[in-house]
Amino acid sequence: MIYAVALLCYLGALIGTLVAVRRGFARSIRWLLVVCALLLSWSVYTSRGHQDWDAIGFAILSVLVVLPVFLGTVTGVLTGVYRSRKDRQKTPHG
Repeated sequence: MIYAVALLCYLGALIGTLVAVRRGFARSIRWLLVVCALLLSWSVYTSRGHQDWDAIGFAILSVLVVLPVFLGTVTGVLTGVYRSRKDRQKTPHG
């Protein structure tokens, strides 16, 4: 059940990013990536300073929520850019 959270975060970011790339919202995607990177680095830094359950909570936040959102966003950007370039290509025989 815990992996469902990571999967939902990944798929939500992937689908949201694909829609955003197709509609031309590249600036919002950049800000999402910056926020995810800052949140990931903050949670890793904070978990190193705590002990016991607090550190585990920050590690779970970074690994099961923020990292899948970041990876889903990067995958969505790459897929969206590839698909938009593929749509603009002309057929070789047409």
